[in-house]
Amino acid sequence: MRFAYLIEPPFNYLSDNGDVTGCYVELIRTVLNTLGIDTIEFIETEDRTSHRHRDG
Repeated sequence: MRFAYLIEPPFNYLSDNGDVTGCYVELIRTVLNTLGIDTIEFIETEDRTSHRHRDG
C-alpha cells in the first residue's frame, strides 16, 4: 500500500532518525495493520497549491 503525505507537523513529519511519523501517519499505520496490510510505502509529496499562490 502506498501513502502520500506532506511534511506538515504535527500531522506528518520526519523523526530525528529520519522515519516518517505524526498523527496521520500513525493513524494510517494502525488502520492498515488492522486490515492486515503490513507493508506501507510512504511517499513524500509537495503542496502544489502553495506554488500557485506563490507564483501567481
